[in-house]
Amino acid sequence: MIDIKQGIITLCESEFQITADTTPQALTEKIPELIFRADPIATGYTHFHCWLDIEPQCYVWASICFCGSVLESIRLFPQHQSASIPAPQPNSMDVEESHPLAHGWYSRYFEQDELTFPWGSVQYC
Repeated sequence: MIDIKQGIITLCESEFQITADTTPQALTEKIPELIFRADPIATGYTHFHCWLDIEPQCYVWASICFCGSVLESIRLFPQHQSASIPAPQPNSMDVEESHPLAHGWYSRYFEQDELTFPWGSVQYC
């Protein structure tokens, strides 16, 4: 579930909440089964590639980026979904194929292509 007013993503099965205060340690401790891989970068950033169950029985591919222990961004790729975990890393899709799938999913949650809140912003790319 996505609460856009508070900036909280609540995962269905674990009920783990991803907020502006979430740390990399919290991800690895609370939802290790959803993390496909973590890519630490020499600049201090870490990218977590995971499957998030924002909707019941539906996992959406995501990239969660931290700079040190500060949450920088969450990118959801709803054109890539799985009904169960573990699931393989998704293959790239053609833009013409992925755009309608991703935008249709995005439109169910957000009324504009870019929204700004006190906790950060949401935008469709």
